[in-house]
Amino acid sequence: MERLVLSFAASCTASDIEFTSRLQENLPVITGDPVKLRQAILNLLKNARESIHGPGSVRLDVWSKCDELHIRIEDTGCGITKGQMEEIFTPFVTTKSSGTGLGLPVVQNIIHAHHGTVSVTSIPNHGTTFEVLLPVHWESPDHPL
Repeated sequence: MERLVLSFAASCTASDIEFTSRLQENLPVITGDPVKLRQAILNLLKNARESIHGPGSVRLDVWSKCDELHIRIEDTGCGITKGQMEEIFTPFVTTKSSGTGLGLPVVQNIIHAHHGTVSVTSIPNHGTTFEVLLPVHWESPDHPL
């Protein structure tokens, strides 16, 4: 997760977008495909950055609670209307001029394949929050499986 944060932060340095992150210490191990999970989280972060026109902010918070890993991505971008919200996970539906409409459906498929959930709340012209919940698998000598 730290490498993902550093990579994304570097991509924001030449813009008016402030990126902040808060990662809980000693995050638990997630069982799954790290490449696909990284792809899903980076896609959400990139969408957050692209939703901002001018100055704004993207925030990533990651913590564990009740055997779940919580990943929250908040932005101060353009937001998503109620009509758009109904179709954001539908393949080939996009509001971007150069988008394919596959990003969020792929994110949803990856998260569901890892037995997780993805939810979104948004206020048009104020911003959007995506929250991903993934089941965790603790690997600790104190807690044998």
